[in-house]
Amino acid sequence: MKMRIASVLLSVVLLSYLLAFSACDPGCNSEAPFTAYIHLAEGSLYTSVYGLDGTRPGKEIQIYSSYQVEMPLARNQDKTVLIFQSDTRKDTLSIQYVLTPKLQSTKCGFYMDADQYKIVEPTSFSSVELGNYPSPSQINVYIHD
Repeated sequence: MKMRIASVLLSVVLLSYLLAFSACDPGCNSEAPFTAYIHLAEGSLYTSVYGLDGTRPGKEIQIYSSYQVEMPLARNQDKTVLIFQSDTRKDTLSIQYVLTPKLQSTKCGFYMDADQYKIVEPTSFSSVELGNYPSPSQINVYIHD
């Protein structure tokens, strides 16, 4: 009888240990942000940029003295439209990408990944170049005009 009680107690302790330490690994990619690092041409006069979600403008981000701005890309659609503003003009940049669900692990589940980035219409800039970034969910965008 004592052996059975010890066996049950050991099982309970092991099960408790497994449940306590089986939480999702903090290294999961499920929350990796989709981000465009936009590098503006030197001398650019843009003062702010915002994204369009359908026809609704998103949060406006001020552009100060630096010529780089970090913009989130939409997770719920395969294209993000960004509007750059200055006192005298408004320009549009559209970035399209392919969203692919990927399995991180049985612990962490699925996450969305983005790749195959390209510049599409409507884009009013005449010279835009895409550059790689170490993470597939992030991209460098160089605007030359």
